[in-house]
Amino acid sequence: MRRILFCLIVLTGCLVCYAQQAAYSKLKCELASEKPSVLPENKARIDHNGDTIACVIVRSNLGDLSFVGNIFESPEKSENIVGYSYLVNLINGSKDLTIRSKNFHEGHVVFPKPVKSGELWYVDVEGLEAPEVNVAEIDNSDNTLKVRIETEPFVDLYVDEELVATNKVVDKSQFPYIYTLDLEEGKHYITSRYGDEEYPVKLNLKKDWQDVDSRMGGEVIAKNAGGFAIIPVDGPEGHQIYGSGKNTYQYDGLLGSYRMIGHPSAIRSTEVVRDFKVGQRSKTVFRLDEMVTYAFIMWHGSNLQPFGFTVGGCKNFGWTFSFNADAKSKIDTPYGETEFYGTDSSGKTTEKIKSTAWTITTGPMIRLWHKWYMKIEGGMVRYLQTSEPHMLTADFEYKTGLAVDAEFFWRIKALMIGAGYQKQFVKSAYNPSIANQVSFSLGLAF
Repeated sequence: MRRILFCLIVLTGCLVCYAQQAAYSKLKCELASEKPSVLPENKARIDHNGDTIACVIVRSNLGDLSFVGNIFESPEKSENIVGYSYLVNLINGSKDLTIRSKNFHEGHVVFPKPVKSGELWYVDVEGLEAPEVNVAEIDNSDNTLKVRIETEPFVDLYVDEELVATNKVVDKSQFPYIYTLDLEEGKHYITSRYGDEEYPVKLNLKKDWQDVDSRMGGEVIAKNAGGFAIIPVDGPEGHQIYGSGKNTYQYDGLLGSYRMIGHPSAIRSTEVVRDFKVGQRSKTVFRLDEMVTYAFIMWHGSNLQPFGFTVGGCKNFGWTFSFNADAKSKIDTPYGETEFYGTDSSGKTTEKIKSTAWTITTGPMIRLWHKWYMKIEGGMVRYLQTSEPHMLTADFEYKTGLAVDAEFFWRIKALMIGAGYQKQFVKSAYNPSIANQVSFSLGLAF
């Protein structure tokens, strides 16, 4: 008899628990394709670091969608004959996007790979209504469970539309705040509010000490920074997170308008000032050393013309000027090695250093990605022409030809390292190998 009674109690408990797992309406979010399209130029935007962003076009019959993620600027909404279209700009490297509606549980889109500059993704969203579920009416007045709710100090926290007093916070010296509440088992609506904004969370409480992340603020990270500060314009003070790494500053709990002031780690004299906005649960990354224009001074040479220099300037796009030469004081002739001589202003004959070839080029320089740059230069080469290679013959003369120099650069803070290829169009040159050379550069960016 006892065994039968025990089984009935267990069965009743299972039925009650099953009844309490009420289904809810939710958003169905699907990528239209596993591969992106090319972003049209008229939709291209530039982010805080000067990079072209990626775009997501969300197509839906719902007109109240909102978005959470690494979003740049506010999404643009338009209406068409089949519903609504939302243009959402995502910062490079974003991996996912959260989509919300007032009448549906949020949906989540995970991209096959982190999005890149110039990509256009399409997402289709529809609302799925919850199936009807019979919920047993039971008395839960004494059936409460502990729940921990995490949110920021500037937020007003509501549970089932009731404001929660801050005396429920465990430790007000910590960030974020953690509220400890006793709630009945089952469904609850947790809402964080600040000004006119709110962040809703639907909770289905099933176990003791369940954790809820109800933070609504965004995160800002400054990388490669020698100094960095955030000044609130229309928003709460941010909380700085320490231990993020050298030359990295990280702030959390930001929401609204701010001004940032920083110095790149490589060039402390340059100050970067930028006004920006922080959305709900967003993540904004500033790479300060990519937000300034660098001037370059480098030794520049090749395997056969090792003496020269490159000067220029570039942020995302710039210009460079290069010169390199092969300087000699002695040269081979049919009669043996001889020195170069010349006459000075007083008429005295002295030994001189001359070049068998010198090259001057200029052209554009672009930043390819983060610390990688490339220059493509064109110009001229002035070279010594002889009838016999590597020999100064009696019929020697100087000739002019075209020259092209392409080089890749890697910047390590203020150090620049470059390698590339130099093509020179010469005929019967003293050193015929100057037609194809490997070029090198080493210098400073400041």
